Amino acid sequence: MKTYTRDEIYELHKKYTQGAHPERFLDSVWTHSQIVAEIADRICDFLKKTYEVTPNRELVQTGALLHDIGVYKCHDDELNPVQEPGYISHGIEGYKILKKESYPEYLARFPLSHTGTGITTEDIERENFNLELKNYIPVTLEEEIVCYADKFHTKYPAFDTFDKAKSRLEKFDPSKGILMNRFKKKFGIPDVSDLEAKYKDWQEELDHYLTSLSEAKK
Repeated sequence: MKTYTRDEIYELHKKYTQGAHPERFLDSVWTHSQIVAEIADRICDFLKKTYEVTPNRELVQTGALLHDIGVYKCHDDELNPVQEPGYISHGIEGYKILKKESYPEYLARFPLSHTGTGITTEDIERENFNLELKNYIPVTLEEEIVCYADKFHTKYPAFDTFDKAKSRLEKFDPSKGILMNRFKKKFGIPDVSDLEAKYKDWQEELDHYLTSLSEAKK
């Protein structure tokens, strides 16, 4: 299995950031990805301690750092989600980037499978998403870990509790709450309180910056 260093993955993020505020965009997506990687590592600890199951940590870390690489393709110059291809497509856009950059399929699947609890053909038909009619769901243990870890932090930026993340997904489709409960039973609820403290200043500063961009357009 080919390995990729954190520096190599960072350079890939740097290559694809864009818009009028590329450094801020990069900082937002990259730091979020690092936070998800930290949360995912705690889920690995839980699995080891609770079930004596040892996921491929290196794969989990790499997948977490790559999962949102497609976000750069789904925002305008002022960091707002765009209608086309639409933010819902950021996983597919990430898959395309990684395949273009010759990343293996098992890594390209992390962007593809992390949105919500996974996007199904039923979701696409019900919501009339502009996506190819197929399932975009996590199928390996490592994909599930990254998908679940991602639910505890957003790029807006904020940490989420399990209940808040579950409630947000249930507004989209009540069955997503069932899937979240399955994830909780399997992976527990990671304690992110120290991460909230660690990233508090960064989040407040980024939030202030994003707010200033919104106010400037009024």
